Amino acid sequence: MNRTTLWYVPLMVLLSPKCELFEDQQIRTARVIEIRLDQSGSYRLTLDEAKTAALALVDNSRSDDVLRIGAINDRSFSSPTKMFTIPRSRAFDKKSRERQDAVKEEIKKYISTIVDEKSNRTDLWGMLSSASLFFKKFPDREKHLVIFSDMVDTEGLAQGDIDLEHVSVDVMCFPKPRSIAKYKQRIGFWKEALDNSGAKSFEVYGSDETQLTINKTIQ
Repeated sequence: MNRTTLWYVPLMVLLSPKCELFEDQQIRTARVIEIRLDQSGSYRLTLDEAKTAALALVDNSRSDDVLRIGAINDRSFSSPTKMFTIPRSRAFDKKSRERQDAVKEEIKKYISTIVDEKSNRTDLWGMLSSASLFFKKFPDREKHLVIFSDMVDTEGLAQGDIDLEHVSVDVMCFPKPRSIAKYKQRIGFWKEALDNSGAKSFEVYGSDETQLTINKTIQ
């Protein structure tokens, strides 16, 4: 897809009850972000790029952000996930920044363990079900689901109703499609499914443009 929208922009404008005054005197707000990485063979060639993008998202996280990291595999609903809260970094406080950096490094190591594992099948429905339950724990926060996947589901194991109301859903590092017709069919299917789930928005960003925006705009 030829988009000029920067893929990480939605993460920069999400609102929540918690906010923080940074050294540049701008008030910014905390968010709830779930990041999922596809471990299937069909996504294997794109996974290194997805890892780079996921690490950039971690670098871009800020005080009080809640991040949950997990895999997309044949048991996405029950597959282990890990939740992190970014410590508050106070202006001109070196120790608080060091604590924040330490947590971010821990998150990056966890992402690396996910990328190193493989799965023969993909359960996207289970992942969405798990995310739905997770986001319900944060009713007052703005929520964001970041999916690194080619969106090919081979399991289809939804666990109950999927409620993603007020959740912005972004598919990152989507591989270049071999068939435009199949691409439109696949993305159209998921757009309808996520619209039915109440998702706030659904966007898809190609692998090439994701990497380009990282190189130019992630600070």
